[in-house]
Amino acid sequence: MTAGSPPGAWSHPAFAEVAAEVARHAGLRIPAHRRPEVEQAARRAMRAAGLTDPRAYAERLRDGRLAVADLVTAVTVGETYFFRDPAQLALVRDRVVPALAASRPAGHALRAWSAACATGEEAYTLAFTLEQAGVGERSRVLGTDISRPALARARAGAYGDWSLRGPERATAARLLLREGERWKVPPRIRARVRFEYLNLADDTYPSPRTGTAGVDLVLCRNALMYLEREVVAAVARRLHAALAPGGWLLTGLADPPLGGLAPFEPISTAAGVVYHRPAHGAPAARRDRPARRPIAPGTPARPAAAPPPPPPAPALPAPAAPAPDAAGALDALRRGDWRAVVDRAGALLATPEGAATLVRAAANAGDPARAEALAARAAEAHPLAPELHLLHAAVLAELGRVDVALEAVRRCLYLDPGLAVAHAQLAGLLARAGDAVGARRSWRNVRRICAALPPDAPLPLGDGRCAGPLSEVASAQLELLGGGDDRG
Repeated sequence: MTAGSPPGAWSHPAFAEVAAEVARHAGLRIPAHRRPEVEQAARRAMRAAGLTDPRAYAERLRDGRLAVADLVTAVTVGETYFFRDPAQLALVRDRVVPALAASRPAGHALRAWSAACATGEEAYTLAFTLEQAGVGERSRVLGTDISRPALARARAGAYGDWSLRGPERATAARLLLREGERWKVPPRIRARVRFEYLNLADDTYPSPRTGTAGVDLVLCRNALMYLEREVVAAVARRLHAALAPGGWLLTGLADPPLGGLAPFEPISTAAGVVYHRPAHGAPAARRDRPARRPIAPGTPARPAAAPPPPPPAPALPAPAAPAPDAAGALDALRRGDWRAVVDRAGALLATPEGAATLVRAAANAGDPARAEALAARAAEAHPLAPELHLLHAAVLAELGRVDVALEAVRRCLYLDPGLAVAHAQLAGLLARAGDAVGARRSWRNVRRICAALPPDAPLPLGDGRCAGPLSEVASAQLELLGGGDDRG
């Protein structure tokens, strides 16, 4: 950017042509506040190609002499490392794979797809997770990306310490093989994973030729957030078509919601909303039906229609209900039978901790009206407990009562202004209410609080979420809201 140029201006008109080529090739959204980032990536690519003239670079992109895909990768690739987002991986291991096993014939080879896998850490992590779920030898993973150099690195299966930097570093170090300065993927895991080129914006999938048809599980995380709205809609339809009946799609926390873009059944979990393709004969999700919101307070709310939705279907497998006594209620809690917890443990309202457990149980049982009544009683009985006000806000948001939810989350922050997850909840509610300025301010508060903590530090009331991942979500949301800088 030249001196005196307004923020977001190109330093040379040819960079606008470069950006247009990137957008055309990959369906990327390039708002004004991201132009400096795109220009920096283009300049790096120019140097790598031995060019100094932006016009010559733009011309070579247009006529195909240089690969646009590599520039797209430089613009979009974010953080990737082994065992990123442990909550989602636990969901795959403990809930999704058992659901698939129950709906597939005996001996079925599970097929998973890591879309936009970058340098392969996610694809290999998925293979490890399937092994932990007991289906390793009966599973295959496809990793795809738009960058051929990234795919070459993925196929090599060798990584530096930076790829093990997340909160699950110890898990990754235990499963990978240390050879000198590199960490290598064990041969048995590499044999189950293959990597192929694929541009999500292209109408080339699903296809048996590329292995993208009849897939049981798709992970497409933190890629859709970069795409234009109409491209997101097209990708959602293609990913739905790529799934076999009964299959599952998981996206990133910062990705846009897909429930109204393809006939998925959106299902709310503590790890976020996941998307299910109904089996043959099952009713498709109504396109105007919002997903039930996760009751985890650290998960930002997304825009949704006001009417309270019915419980999601089909449900993930749940154990049988325990015996009707106090011990049975505790057993139901341990095993995830939330409705039994609600029915048998009303006395839990006597303490803030018990009340929080009961509200969560009612929400997870698919009874938002009952959950709201319990949350209101709990917050009134324990007015100095921040978690209860935060839970009340989450349930109210699920019911579409945004104004009252805002009051509840603000009561939480009055009691504890340093709760990052509460600021995240407030940001989501303000965005739903149309207050973009307030939402940006709240996301900046999230980022500020998380920046003062180690990336792997668990956040209070965060349901296992750590400071680093939530800070990434805040940065992504600020980009989506056009507020990545410090302006109001």
